[in-house]
Amino acid sequence: MHETDPAERGVTVEVTTEGYSDGAILDWYVYDEFGDRPGEDFEGGETRGTVTINNNQGSFTIIAVEDFDAEGTEVYTVAVSDIVDQVTKELQFNIAEERQYTVTITPNALSEGGTAVVEVNTVNVKDGTNVPYTITGVNNLDIDVPLTGTVTINQIAPALGVGFVTIEISEDGILDGQETLTFDVFGNSDSVTITDTSTALPGGGGGGGGGGSTATYTINADQDIIYENLFTPRESTITITTTNVPENTVLSWTIGGTGITTGDYVVDGEIPTTLTGTVTLDSLGSASVTLSAVNDLVLEGQGYEDLTFTLDGTGQYAS
Repeated sequence: MHETDPAERGVTVEVTTEGYSDGAILDWYVYDEFGDRPGEDFEGGETRGTVTINNNQGSFTIIAVEDFDAEGTEVYTVAVSDIVDQVTKELQFNIAEERQYTVTITPNALSEGGTAVVEVNTVNVKDGTNVPYTITGVNNLDIDVPLTGTVTINQIAPALGVGFVTIEISEDGILDGQETLTFDVFGNSDSVTITDTSTALPGGGGGGGGGGSTATYTINADQDIIYENLFTPRESTITITTTNVPENTVLSWTIGGTGITTGDYVVDGEIPTTLTGTVTLDSLGSASVTLSAVNDLVLEGQGYEDLTFTLDGTGQYAS
């Protein structure tokens, strides 16, 4: 049965018996592959009922509800049971849906400060439906729309619909390198490449001859090894120094390493929620981040983990 096709939304179950007198009543019920009886999938919420037998024949009809949820093909079992004789017969059937979603982003490459338009085309999606989306590859400071939300579908022809989301890319002044924004609807996605305008930072002078100096970045960790337990040192200060980079420039960083999680360390005395963060350069073009090890009482790997601190977009890192 197909919930998106009214002509194929119902299924009639024919019951054939032996030795039952006319007027005998049998019970029937429907359950999914998890043993649940989700009434919202069937008209009237009907997941159980009775069938009357005459001439050893009976029938009943189950009708699926078009719920506009992208669930894929759902597998159900209908069972007919004689409670008195404790006899049960089962038959499996599927509810299929044929909604389609296509995502297109225009343009497919732009710079910070630009605008991307996402077009979501649909088939068999009800007019006015709010379809959920997810954006990945950027953070909420990079764009002017939520990373998760909905796009409203408007019908443009029988069974066809379209919805749009306009995304303004922020000029955030953060050196985070080239990013790829991906917009996803139920596993259907498209991407746009965002060029970081902050990578071409202004130089420090040049006088009447014009032309600036090249920005440089250096990272240094004052400890190569830190300990989770009572041994010292327990923390390492990572110092970032630059040349020809303006004061108050915000630089983004990322922490990585096999098995490294936010539960392994503390950043400047605070428990992190992500493996990323930012620092702001002072008047000398410097900044620092202090990482402290957390004694999580878990034996990881060979008793140690390699943590890498990378300054995004610069190729500079410390570990």
